[in-house]
Amino acid sequence: ISKVQLGGLEKLLVVASDVSEQRQLTELLGYQATHDALTGLCNRREFERSVRRELEAVARGGPQAALLYIDLDQFKLINDTSGHLAGDQLLSQLALALAEHLRGDDILARLGGDEFGVLARDVDFEGVQLLAERLRTRIEGLIYVWEQRSYTISASIGVVMIDRAGLTLEDVFAHADAACYMAKDHGRNRVHFYSAQDDETLQRRGEMEW
Repeated sequence: ISKVQLGGLEKLLVVASDVSEQRQLTELLGYQATHDALTGLCNRREFERSVRRELEAVARGGPQAALLYIDLDQFKLINDTSGHLAGDQLLSQLALALAEHLRGDDILARLGGDEFGVLARDVDFEGVQLLAERLRTRIEGLIYVWEQRSYTISASIGVVMIDRAGLTLEDVFAHADAACYMAKDHGRNRVHFYSAQDDETLQRRGEMEW
């Protein structure tokens, strides 16, 4: 807005511009920065932000939560035999299937490759058990057909409770990863809850392999 002289009279000049396209572009860039391009789920960076906020809330006395680390079993076989396009299509279908079985406040993310994460808020141990088993069963029940081939799908799920102050983001992800490894080591297609013994077992195994 500025003042101009017109015919001896002082007028106000108002210049307007359409910023809707710029706003849409800004929103698109913001979405792309926080979401996975393939599945449309939260990406790892945004998921980590959510986990950090949950850790802070629990440290302040808020309700406990849990992180579920989901790793598909033998996903590489699909990529090797049917190609990466087939693998990408499977991941997209899985994202939709998993989202259907979450509670309203749960956050589902693609962490990278064939790995997914779920942040379950305000949940106790029994509730997490039910949720993890529900997701495992849903994945196991999926038969994936691509061209002339069909695949049965399964996943190993590692779970760590976020139930006390002092846990860091690195702690939670390391524990979830260890639990997922134990689930695979015990036969795949199962749920394993993290315990301190898992770290000791992995350490001993690493020393033996070394």
